Amino acid sequence: SEQFITKSLRALECIVDVQGAGDKKQYVIIVPTFRSTKDIRRVEDIVEEVGRLYGYGNISEKLPSKITTSADFSQVRKIIAFKQQLAFGAGMREVENYAVYDIDFLKKINWKVEQGVTLANSLSEQRTVLVTSLIPHLLQNVADNMANHEQLRFFEWARIWSLSGKSIQETSTLSGLFYHKKQVDFYEAKQHLINLFELLKMPVEWKIAKKASNWSSRFQTAYLFVGAATIGVAGMVSRRITSRLGGGQMFAFALNGEELLAWNALQQKCIS
Repeated sequence: SEQFITKSLRALECIVDVQGAGDKKQYVIIVPTFRSTKDIRRVEDIVEEVGRLYGYGNISEKLPSKITTSADFSQVRKIIAFKQQLAFGAGMREVENYAVYDIDFLKKINWKVEQGVTLANSLSEQRTVLVTSLIPHLLQNVADNMANHEQLRFFEWARIWSLSGKSIQETSTLSGLFYHKKQVDFYEAKQHLINLFELLKMPVEWKIAKKASNWSSRFQTAYLFVGAATIGVAGMVSRRITSRLGGGQMFAFALNGEELLAWNALQQKCIS
């Protein structure tokens, strides 16, 4: 009762002021200085004092109620399906890279960051900009491993960030890279992507890109469309970049993860 609470706390030399009424009633308590620096420092300590004086044996045991709702794991199952298709169907290895660029590597491949988001408090001078594309990291993965391998296949599911006016846009993306020391089979790499789209039952149209991107080779790159929406880009990496990394050929792709997750045709297949 209010009377017991106020009487008990005042006996402990606390100043107690009861404000409001009903559900809005509040106890404003000033703790004596000789206790505020020791064992009464927060609200829970006050509750413990009242409970101790009232007697823990006089308080009935009752579990707190909690309203739970079923979780939606459909998107998680979709991502797992994407990764399984690329890992087992295309023989690719999944990588997890930093969320910031390695500035020194960007200079090495002459990569210009457009609409990049700069960190206010970066850990080092070489890592100050959030990734706007996963392709540079995949290129770096290949560069770090190409000396000991004839061919490499990497993919990554992660987020990218870019400036849109004054706001920051965060997007999920799925990117991959096929490397061969001599020659990449363009049509084999393309077929692996087609298999992924068939898993989604997604009618993707390939249209030749008239303008090359930061990494792609002109006339060997296509933008991927579903209807009027662009869902990604795929094609050969330009010789300008491969020559800086030691030669060989590379095929890369970057897909909009938000568009892939929004495509509902995969949900029933994943559940079954």
